Amino acid sequence: MKSSSSSIEEGDGAPLLTRLPPDMIVGILLRLPMKSLGRFRCVNRLSDSIISDPQFVSSHFACSSARPKLLLSVDDYEKASDSASEVRVKMFFSTDYPENSEDLCQVASYHGRITPMDYNIRWSVGGLICSKAEEGIQLCNPSTAECITFPKPYYADSFLGYDPVEKKHKILKFTFAEKEVEILTLREQEWRRMNPCLLDFESFEDDSLCIERFQYLIGRTEAGKAYLVEFNVRLESFRAVPLPEECEYYSYMCLTEFGGRVALFDYGEAIADGLHGEIRAWVLDDLHKQVWSCQARNPSPHLDDTLPIRLRWVGVTHAGELVFAPPLFTGLFPC
Repeated sequence: MKSSSSSIEEGDGAPLLTRLPPDMIVGILLRLPMKSLGRFRCVNRLSDSIISDPQFVSSHFACSSARPKLLLSVDDYEKASDSASEVRVKMFFSTDYPENSEDLCQVASYHGRITPMDYNIRWSVGGLICSKAEEGIQLCNPSTAECITFPKPYYADSFLGYDPVEKKHKILKFTFAEKEVEILTLREQEWRRMNPCLLDFESFEDDSLCIERFQYLIGRTEAGKAYLVEFNVRLESFRAVPLPEECEYYSYMCLTEFGGRVALFDYGEAIADGLHGEIRAWVLDDLHKQVWSCQARNPSPHLDDTLPIRLRWVGVTHAGELVFAPPLFTGLFPC
């Protein structure tokens, strides 16, 4: 603390922070990453009050959103505290989007590590990441390494949505045995039961995507027909759109944002053939008219032969760029 204190004080011992104009202080703090802001709150009461102010939080979020980043996860192992066995942990890094095609090298910033319940992290929503396991749905903040678990009853599916305007995270829970649909807003204490408008769906796939205030899921009827389900997180209303007849949802498909629209990516061939395999994207062009279009992309087949390791497909950026990575790299989450 002594070194931190001396760095912000002048020679007479008066805090330098209090001598700066308030607008300048806010401008400096808005440029700091979340991890630095967390440490800076401990400097004095003034910095804590500024950083804790809801208006500052909104401004900082807006500035961060204007500079989109990628959140990267990499698997690692460490010894368990109560035994000699090893447990899987996930390390998180973030990096800026390349501003031009010549900027081929990016330096990733380390955020921290967590021990998730499940091997796979399913979604990244509003600054939180989510994994699902038999124990329930686990939410983690990669900036603070905090994790909380919401137990689920048997025969229930849970998903995480986010409203960027009201800045509220909401958990959707579908209990099919009891034919119930419930919602929990984070920081609230009780689940709220919704109008059972989705009883025609027998189950939901472990796939979810949030674009602005809309959450997208894949629901299946009792007959096995798959639908794209749109949930308005703010209004808490639903809309269902049938998938194209040529599109049969299976395990090697995922919901992805593609040019600001929701899309289903079929990466089965990329799993089998790496950069040689074709990746097919079904893009929802018009939700109200239920119009889909199909695009096929084939990465350079010659690139795979020049690399010392085999790459696999891990996701798509906001700009619609396909991302491949070595097996150690386990996740790509636009943030």
